[in-house]
Amino acid sequence: MSFTGILKAKYDTSFSQSPGIEILVKRQPKISELTVVSLKKTNLSSTFRPGLISSTCPNIKELDISYTKITDWNVILQICRELPDLEFLDLSSIAFDLNTFPENSVENFPQLKSLVLINMRISFNHLQTIAQTFPGIISFVLCDIREDFTPIFQSCFQNLRTLNLHNACINDFLQILNLENLKNLSELIASSNPIYKIPIFTTTGFESLKLLNLEETEIDDLESINNLNTFPALKELRIGNTPLAARFKDRFRQILIAYLPNSDCINGGAVDSAERTTAERSFVREFSDPEEYDKHIDFQAENSLASSLIPVEYECNIQLFNRLFEKHGVVHKFAEVNLAPPTEVLLHFQLKNGKRSEDTVVPLNWTVLDLKHFIEKLFKIPVRKQKIYHGDWELLHVYGFKFLRYDEKLLYEIKKIKDKDIIMIDRYN
Repeated sequence: MSFTGILKAKYDTSFSQSPGIEILVKRQPKISELTVVSLKKTNLSSTFRPGLISSTCPNIKELDISYTKITDWNVILQICRELPDLEFLDLSSIAFDLNTFPENSVENFPQLKSLVLINMRISFNHLQTIAQTFPGIISFVLCDIREDFTPIFQSCFQNLRTLNLHNACINDFLQILNLENLKNLSELIASSNPIYKIPIFTTTGFESLKLLNLEETEIDDLESINNLNTFPALKELRIGNTPLAARFKDRFRQILIAYLPNSDCINGGAVDSAERTTAERSFVREFSDPEEYDKHIDFQAENSLASSLIPVEYECNIQLFNRLFEKHGVVHKFAEVNLAPPTEVLLHFQLKNGKRSEDTVVPLNWTVLDLKHFIEKLFKIPVRKQKIYHGDWELLHVYGFKFLRYDEKLLYEIKKIKDKDIIMIDRYN
């Protein structure tokens, strides 16, 4: 079907209907007034006759014709020729007949600024033709492809500011260095590529790169994070859903902040000066030796974050510790506080006549009867002969002893029972 035919069928109506629903539109824009148009997943295959698009809808600025039936590259050229204000174009998943591409583009459309190519079956040479056709592109989406196209950016698409290479056959981080000639590149998305390591690298480019997205990659070491500091202008990093994130879990953000001193946004969350100071001091606290605060803790120390590190991270972690220790000095470790309820209690057992036993730890889930059986073994007093009392050792002079009346009562139910309290035993006559 033709471009204008599908456009009129979709947009030239005064109301929309669904079963049982009718939505009236007070003013439907004229076809000639449309600036944003989506013909996605339609049967669009041709432009029909030249001049029809320009006379029908000349003001279109954003056009989505992805997943359509177009096969001839010349149809795209005709559309661009008749839409002089076109700035955005989505050609995703169009199955072009590659024989319709010229070896070199004989015409170009510099007004187009944004191009989307997802799930495309094109070659390196065909992408070069596309680059020649649209020399003014500043935003480019090239995703879900089966070939590494990064070398093309050494000479083409030189005006790019944002580049999305999600799932784009980037297996090695060094492929990204093919982009260093993109002087204006400020945002790079390289998510869902099987990158597992960021080596030490040198670059004379990337002076404008502020945002880097490495989500859902295979990166699993902090040395890779440390090496990202080579990018001179990097301010925002997204690196969630990676093995590295899974290893450090809820400590991951704190560690990233410490490793990336120039970044002010981590995984979508802004980093202010207060959070940075807290993260850096926590890093020093976590990795300082408890015996020598100015030394990095042994990597095999039990119950420490250092034991979670892998050998490739040791050197860079020590270097970071030394830098942050110089900045913040000694950061004392927190006292360990166990907020779980106690399960046992240390009690003094004492006969009324003054005889005492060794202080003994007893479980708090014992009943008073269990306590009596224990006293029977301790003082050889039969259970039926016992009268036992509880005394708060701190307030004994105020409240005295309280008779423990109910055998089935659990010890933890006795109000305010605690370590060093006294159990006093008397006999029935």
